[in-house]
Amino acid sequence: PAQLELHSDHEDSFLLMRKFKDFQDSGQQLASPSKFSNSSGQRKTIEECKQEDLKLASPGAMMGGGEKGVHKHTVVATLTSMPTDRAPYYSSCPQQVESNAPASRHATMRICNKKVSQRENGEWTCMGGHVSSYPEFRYLCRLNVLDHTDQMEVNLYDDVVKNLLGREARDYMAIFEAAHNGGEGAQPLKEVNQKMAWKKCSLVLRSSKEIWQENERVRYSVDSAQPIPLEQDARQMLGDIMASLEA
Repeated sequence: PAQLELHSDHEDSFLLMRKFKDFQDSGQQLASPSKFSNSSGQRKTIEECKQEDLKLASPGAMMGGGEKGVHKHTVVATLTSMPTDRAPYYSSCPQQVESNAPASRHATMRICNKKVSQRENGEWTCMGGHVSSYPEFRYLCRLNVLDHTDQMEVNLYDDVVKNLLGREARDYMAIFEAAHNGGEGAQPLKEVNQKMAWKKCSLVLRSSKEIWQENERVRYSVDSAQPIPLEQDARQMLGDIMASLEA
């Protein structure tokens, strides 16, 4: 990213520089911005999330000693670009099934959403045995997010991507397929992807450990993503600076 260096003669800038140098000379550490809360909860850096997630319980392990199977984090990070080498969506089962939510007085229903494949007769079927004439499409993709401390790969699901792009997965599918069929279809896809590419957002993350190809790793899923207006972000950073100086 571009950098702009300014040499201000304002007296406040000299005061800030003197205080910062005093902190350096004293050997103290500036207070972390993550220690200050915002409206969506206590903010953490990506580095802090990873350190905390070292304490996650392993899959199938008996939890004890303060261990948890799932952690929730709030971070401010920048989304990278949408994947273009593979479709960021899948074809899903549209059938209604009973919800797995705790039993209540009235039975509740939900959409199956399992991945479907097409038979020779044109029908679509899922692993649950449901058959439909046409599938629904839902977003499902992985991309990197980063801040000034580190980066991580996260999973984004239908509601989150739909909110960021402002369009249904079915509409996105038509644009994605047109772009991969050649011609002039690449530009519309690029314009749509720009709506969330390199966007700074407040992310609510859910982390848990899983076994992948016989190795244990931490899986990160995005429960919500809210773009941050530049003015709000600047005020937050200014508040962090002032709080650090007063600490």
